[in-house]
Formats: sequence, C-alpha cells, structure tokens
Amino acid sequence: MTATSIIFNSSKNLAIAILVAALKLPSSLLVVKDKASPEGLKLILEGKTTVTGAITIADYLIGIARKASIPAATFFPAGSALDKADTRQWSSYATTTLVNSLAGNAKDDTFTSINLILASKTYISANHFTFADILMYEALYTPLRRLTFARRDELVHVMRYFDLLQNTVISELGVSPTTEGIPIKLVDIELDTPFVPKPKIPEEKKENSKKVQSSQTKEVADPATAKDTSAKKEEPQKDAQPTKKEKKEKKEAPPATPVASTLPDPSKIDLRIGHIINVEKHPEADTLYVEKIDVGEENPRTVVSGLVKYMEASELLDKMRGIESQAM
Repeated sequence: MTATSIIFNSSKNLAIAILVAALKLPSSLLVVKDKASPEGLKLILEGKTTVTGAITIADYLIGIARKASIPAATFFPAGSALDKADTRQWSSYATTTLVNSLAGNAKDDTFTSINLILASKTYISANHFTFADILMYEALYTPLRRLTFARRDELVHVMRYFDLLQNTVISELGVSPTTEGIPIKLVDIELDTPFVPKPKIPEEKKENSKKVQSSQTKEVADPATAKDTSAKKEEPQKDAQPTKKEKKEKKEAPPATPVASTLPDPSKIDLRIGHIINVEKHPEADTLYVEKIDVGEENPRTVVSGLVKYMEASELLDKMRGIESQAM
C-alpha cells in the first residue's frame, strides 16, 4: 500500500507546516514530498486521491496520528460533536475573515474585536488547544509583530493569547523553527505592563470645582426658601379630567430585556498546584524559564514563564521541599 504523501509551502501554509512538524508521523504513514512547493497545499492518499484545504487535511492528519497512538496526538483530543463544530467554525474564521480583515484597512478595529473575544477565553475553541489555535497563530503572527509597543499594551488579551500559542508550539509541541525550516521566531512579549498613575488635577481646577459645589449647596440649603419656591407652583385643578395623552402615559412600560452576562465563567478555570522538578533557561529567549512541573499526571508538564528578571532558577527548583504546604 502506498503511503499518504503531502506537499506544501512552509511560508504560505504555516499552520500545516507546524502541524506536520508537531505530529512527527513516520514515513510509513506520511511522506513529506516538498516543503516549498509552488503548487500549493495537497494531500495525496495512497497515490491516487487528492485532498485540499488546510482544515480538511489537518483533520485527516490528526486522525492518522490518533489511530497510530502518536504521542503528539494527545494535544488534539477528539472532543464532542459540538466541540468539533465550534473548532471548524473558528478555523474557517481564522483562514478567511481574520486574515482578510488584518490585511485591510480595518485591522485596528479587528484587533480590538479579537481582544474583546479573548477576554473570557484561554483557547479560541472547546476550552483546549486545537488546530484552530494554530490557524489563529498563523493569522496573527505577521500583523502582531508590526504593532507598536503602545498598541500591544492596549491589546492585553491578544498578547496573552498569542504568547500562550507561541510557547505551546515551540515548547509543548516541540516545533523547532531552525531544524524544521519553519519561518517563525519567538516574539518577545512583555506582559508585566508598568503601572501608569492617573494625572494629577491642577490646584486651580480643584478650587473651581469646590466653588461650583458650594454654590449648588447654597441654592437648596435654606428650607424656608425651598418652601416658598414650591408654594409658587400652580395647584392642579380638582375637577380636571385626564386627557387621552395622560391615559397613555399611565400604561406600564414593557419590562426591559435582560442582558446576558459577559463576565468570565470561573467554572472554566482548571487550576492546579504543581511541584517544580526542573528549571532551565529558554534556548531562544533570555527572559524565559522552561520548567518541568509535576501536577500528579503520568508525565510532568512543560511550562514556560517570564520569571528570569524576578527570580533565580534555584529559587524555583524544589520550592515545596522540606515543609508541608496545606494551603496556597
């Protein structure tokens, strides 16, 4: 039986290039024919059937990896039918709407919209890492690098999300841009934005504000004056009948439509405490540590954190040894 083969262009099909490098399928299952093909993206099944489209090809490759029990397939859990539909919807959004919007004149508004969407999300779909996140990474990579530092500080949720994705791709999935020939670099992102105090109000403005408040207080301070003023109001006619307009106004207004809450849902947070068993400097970023953390699973997790400026590696390593910690 002829193995499945794939051709793509690493520059134009960045998400597929990352997925192929991450899955590391053996040549018996997938043959990479050309990583710089001018023909575009194609998946050839058993030398006969040709499949196109990044989303469809990704689904097929992840399916092969699951059947063959490839370790990297665990990063792409099957999920429910609803999760699959949501992932495909966000994948389509990333490859069409988002790419086109960021390439046009409305890219600033697009970044603002994405920032609002990501305010209550860790990943873009299904509460876990999916191929849709890799497509989002591909769409955001170049436009985000061109943003000014001031604009980056405003897009805090976009920067947090992108930083998570790039470290997942490089550290968790083990995709090395240098060895795999993938044209990406680790973007240095500073998430600890310095505090900017509110501007002080000049003393002149404070005095003027006090005078205005004082004059407003004097107008209603004398109860006698208030009574005289109210006495001058015309008394309503006892025998007057209400007009049609007044009858209409007496009708009760319809109840306001309830507004759906936009607050983050705390139940979506998967909060765990782990034991740091190994700490190393990141090979491609001076401000990052790469840590191995035991959270009670079969294998320790790899976590990338920007703590180099604030803590020595020895301060992190075996932090909980010697004293039992009963609360955190």
